[in-house]
Amino acid sequence: IFIPEKVLIISPADSSNELMGLKDNDFVFRTTPSKIRGSQILADITKDRGIRNLAISYSSDRDYKKFAETYDKALKKNNIKTSVMVPHNKNTNDYSKHISTLSAAGGDALAVISDINSGGDKIIKAMLEIGMFDTFILPDGMIEEKIINNFKEKNLKKSFGYMPGLSNLGSKKFVNLAQKSGIDPDSPYTNESYDAAAIIILSNFAKIYSETDTNNIIHDVANKPGVKIYPGEIKKAIEILRDGKKINYEGATGVEFDKFGDTLGSFVEVDFKKGKLKSKKLR
Repeated sequence: IFIPEKVLIISPADSSNELMGLKDNDFVFRTTPSKIRGSQILADITKDRGIRNLAISYSSDRDYKKFAETYDKALKKNNIKTSVMVPHNKNTNDYSKHISTLSAAGGDALAVISDINSGGDKIIKAMLEIGMFDTFILPDGMIEEKIINNFKEKNLKKSFGYMPGLSNLGSKKFVNLAQKSGIDPDSPYTNESYDAAAIIILSNFAKIYSETDTNNIIHDVANKPGVKIYPGEIKKAIEILRDGKKINYEGATGVEFDKFGDTLGSFVEVDFKKGKLKSKKLR
């Protein structure tokens, strides 16, 4: 509906992979990264952790299948071998065949590309019981309080993964701004919603001062080069645009759009120490 009518959309919540191939004529953007972006982050972390050979168990859900395939390709570019890549189904109670296949293939670690509602926790539990793997590589969907509590007594200290994170300076400014305004900064997609609205506002002012189409100017407003703009600095940004200068809207989430209108996002590398989740590095 929106694309034929040439209406700009900046979604703060849609992480679907399908949007990546959408012919949107530069009218569709989003301030939350696609699910598939996480696969590239996870591959970089895997390389840095020194893993050279691993097995992959992924949920048969379409998004996780695509994630696993992209993750595998990124691993190959880093000369990391995948011993086996097999799907698991959340609607089964018997994973014995699946476990046997993974065990036979072996590897330095097991990547569980899933979430706790799609069988991922059951795969980890079974592997810990037979003692085949002691290092698990986990995407954000697998890193929840339930996982930590369920396996607190087990040896997860070599396991690692990532979670969505925020750029330090922008996120701190947003937290202060939100709290003063009576807004909960920890509510889902609050940061991304603020950034989406701010970019729309600034793109309209940029259009006024440069007489350029709004959708074409989104990249100019949000991407390098230019003066960095953080939460609470919209007035400052408008004044810079009025002077004919460029801005680089960083916002609360470190916005940087690629050619598809997807933001690269910010992520935090995490691992498990003494039964607790520990942040290691911003990526």
